[in-house]
Amino acid sequence: MQAVRNQGKKNADRVQRILNLYQNIRVRIRELTRTQYFVEIVDLLFNKPIFRASDLQVKTQIPKQTLMPILKQLIKAEILVVIKQAKGRSPAVMKFPELLAITKS
Repeated sequence: MQAVRNQGKKNADRVQRILNLYQNIRVRIRELTRTQYFVEIVDLLFNKPIFRASDLQVKTQIPKQTLMPILKQLIKAEILVVIKQAKGRSPAVMKFPELLAITKS
């Protein structure tokens, strides 16, 4: 029974950390990018923390010429990390490490 209680407490803590991250990252991305698309970007990051740049464009419907500078800003601010560079027709693969760190803990 104690093990169940401990696991429940651990899960509740993880959920709280994810909620806090969501609130903080919304503010950070809004202030950093000054884009009307910040909510769509944040929601995608939390739904798919490892993604291709093209996934973000398709899911959010943000024009590519708008999205690419935003992604560069997020990478420069270390919110996103490139795990596979774009090559030819293959899009870059990125990750949202702060969320992944919480889910793996």
